[in-house]
Amino acid sequence: MSDMTAQRSALADARRLRAEFLHDVHLGRTMPIDLLDAAREDWAIPLRQMSLEQVFLSSGMSARGWRLVRTRMLATLGIEVRRADLTVGWVIDPRAGGRRHYALGDALRDRDQAPWPGFPWLPRPGASEPEERSV
Repeated sequence: MSDMTAQRSALADARRLRAEFLHDVHLGRTMPIDLLDAAREDWAIPLRQMSLEQVFLSSGMSARGWRLVRTRMLATLGIEVRRADLTVGWVIDPRAGGRRHYALGDALRDRDQAPWPGFPWLPRPGASEPEERSV
């Protein structure tokens, strides 16, 4: 097999892997967060080229919802990033120390619901009561 044939075969395999994952996300068999986790593995390196927009839109998120998530994520990070640079690989880049992954998770959190019943006036369920200090 020539080098060109091997390269074409590798490219076809990479495209097939991305298409399979995108299809599974669309059908709900794979969650976008699972795709991010899989992309950390050596066998799934082609997934790192996928745009976050493509992944989340295929999961059923609206374009407006994605823009809101993107805006929140970048605001949390305090940076501006070109739309084309927002890829799966960008989120999982180890040089970011997990900050991008955390910011994405935070941006995806439903802000319409309180974190627990009675928030912010009642303590979080399961939280230990603070001990009183004697002076």
